[in-house]
Amino acid sequence: LDGSDDLAAQSADLSGVWHDVITGLATQSGNFQVAVKTIFPNRPQVDAKINSNGTLAEGSWNSHLDLTGSGRSWDDMDWKVVVGRAAWNSKSFPATVENLSASIRQNGSLLQLTQVNWPTAQELAANGHLDVKTRNWLLRTRGRGVLPASVDQQSATPFDFSFDAAGNDKRLHLNELFVRLAGVDFHAEGDYVTNLPKPLSLS
Repeated sequence: LDGSDDLAAQSADLSGVWHDVITGLATQSGNFQVAVKTIFPNRPQVDAKINSNGTLAEGSWNSHLDLTGSGRSWDDMDWKVVVGRAAWNSKSFPATVENLSASIRQNGSLLQLTQVNWPTAQELAANGHLDVKTRNWLLRTRGRGVLPASVDQQSATPFDFSFDAAGNDKRLHLNELFVRLAGVDFHAEGDYVTNLPKPLSLS
């Protein structure tokens, strides 16, 4: 972890690297860079880059994410998240997502998802919110399209998906997760409750 700041210019830079960190069932590595500056009084700007890769028993992933933000104050911000590339590598279920972006509006403690764009999807809809104070959140999204051919996928692959979940810092309720890809259907619903001996319950 490394960083620097300039109080007079109201700017700061922070970077970090992690290697082979074990979190639950995953082992992951990655790095991040964050730059914060104030171009005018009380008008902050944020630019962050995050790279992550890791492995699970079922396969491995690698991803690159950009986060930018600007606003009138720290309570009145417009955020944009761009997933440049996120790849899941496994023999049974390989998938790659590129150039997925989401726009988020912040008003006080409330973050509201306002737009999602993914050129690969022929149809895509999403809505969601997060209240930082109460930790309550909700996310619903669905879409369909065709993943282009790649080194891992020798031919174009149609896909459909839907995701509907809500929760807080103590519980996650998955109403529906459905994915159809490469002739394989996956469906799940259930709960994750942090204070239970066996917190995960899926069906």
